[in-house]
Amino acid sequence: MTVITMTREMGSLGKDVASGVAETLGLQVVYHEVIERDIADRMKLGESDVNRFLEGKPALSDRLKIDKDQLSHYTAEEIYDIALEDKAVIRGWGAIVLLRSVPHILRVRVCAPMSFRVRVMQDRLGLENEQDVRREIERNDAAHTRAVHGLLKSDWQGPLNYDLVMNTERVPVSDCVRQVVALAGSTAFEKTTSSQQILSDLIVEHRVRNAIASKEDLAISVRNVDISFGDGELVLTGLIENRKIGQALYQELKGISGVNSIIDHLTVVSAYQG
Repeated sequence: MTVITMTREMGSLGKDVASGVAETLGLQVVYHEVIERDIADRMKLGESDVNRFLEGKPALSDRLKIDKDQLSHYTAEEIYDIALEDKAVIRGWGAIVLLRSVPHILRVRVCAPMSFRVRVMQDRLGLENEQDVRREIERNDAAHTRAVHGLLKSDWQGPLNYDLVMNTERVPVSDCVRQVVALAGSTAFEKTTSSQQILSDLIVEHRVRNAIASKEDLAISVRNVDISFGDGELVLTGLIENRKIGQALYQELKGISGVNSIIDHLTVVSAYQG
């Protein structure tokens, strides 16, 4: 089947493009609300708390009770799980960035100039004050940028994050849909055993990183340890203070689903300075 990731830019008509693509290809459109609900359940938080944080508009109480690293890992896992189902258009929340190394997943940006986006939102919301609408769009863009950069350390607007960029001021929605459908059906985005393995490896690597992050003492002790994973083999490289840390790390990671073997290239440094 097909997985397509697409940006979520207010007033760009991206929602219409996503709906058209999904209808044509028989895919599910996965909006950020679905991901937020699942993350909130896993973190035992209110959905509104997660929404505010991901929108880049957290209250002080949200900052105190939400672990950003944990939220980052859960967000990644939710997106990877959806990608594994292989039948979705995923809009927003860093799917573009998280899945960029998976060859068979198409990454699309639907954008438009600010003046066009303002007109679209004025029509949709029935608002007359252009400046108010412009400020809301600018706030939304800034919040989205902060959230993605804070969680994923990436610039979601960078052109190299995308396979296809379309300006809906110049290209009608119907033509955008045709372009995406055509590209999704090309051999360039055909799923292979190799590309599917890349996705599976990404999921396991995030399970590993989440397991480490969930143990605060261990995470601090192995902050200078590099992790790489592929084909069931987890490789640990870097400096540790003593062998007990390496043993604790091994015990924590050996039972993770997908990890078949752990290769220890850790070096004990007695005068370890962190």
